[in-house]
Amino acid sequence: MFPRNGDDVKRAERRLSAPLLPGRPVRHATRTNREKLLDSFREWLKKKGFSLDVLLSAAYAEPESLVVHLVDFGKKQYEAGYPYNHFAETINAIGAAKPTVRRFLTAAWDLAFSWVRQEPGEHHTACPFQILLALLSTAIYWGWPAIAGAIALSWGAVCRIGEVLQAVRRDLVIPADVMFSSTVIYLKVQEPKTRFKAARHQMSRLDYQDLVQLVSCAFGHLEADKKLWPFSGQLMRTRFRQLLAAVGLPTKTFLTLTVLEQVVRPIF
Repeated sequence: MFPRNGDDVKRAERRLSAPLLPGRPVRHATRTNREKLLDSFREWLKKKGFSLDVLLSAAYAEPESLVVHLVDFGKKQYEAGYPYNHFAETINAIGAAKPTVRRFLTAAWDLAFSWVRQEPGEHHTACPFQILLALLSTAIYWGWPAIAGAIALSWGAVCRIGEVLQAVRRDLVIPADVMFSSTVIYLKVQEPKTRFKAARHQMSRLDYQDLVQLVSCAFGHLEADKKLWPFSGQLMRTRFRQLLAAVGLPTKTFLTLTVLEQVVRPIF
């Protein structure tokens, strides 16, 4: 098949750098992770004398064989202390490798649901505003305005930290950008988590006036194509842990209510 006209030629040239991938659209990191998990399942089957490729090729006619091995694999992962998402993403990887067998994976998902029931997920403790003020004050005192701005933006606008790390200055709309006709800050989310199944475009809103001023001071001077955080994510994590340690917070365990009370009272 050949391009019909000049417009087809332009589209074809543009699409050379973005080929269509088989299966449901997922992030590159998710696809890479699933490939690694599928390789682990393949190696496990190989040690048992089975071939994943053979099982997949015969899966539509004889799905039970594949599902039995997949359930056994999940049980072994559970007994070995593996996290739940390894098994869940392995099931998703099988469904992506052989889409026609998705509806036959019920037994595997039943085991996954039993796993979740045995080990229900835990929500992170929300950061109290007193802790936030302590972190921001320390960051400013240490001369880390970008860290303070990133923390203020992620907390005040309820952003995932990855959304802040990916953002550039043009994604951020501060009051000065609109001649102070608005007193809030908007952040355009570059890759919304729901972009493949719901809203393709999302905006986060920050309207706490003290945080608005802080974020404006931290990032307002940047050029349009400059990243809000131009360094690595590892440096962000390292400095965040240093701030936690400076205000007396643990850096490796979740905070209980008792610990929070013991920390907040001496600071304020």
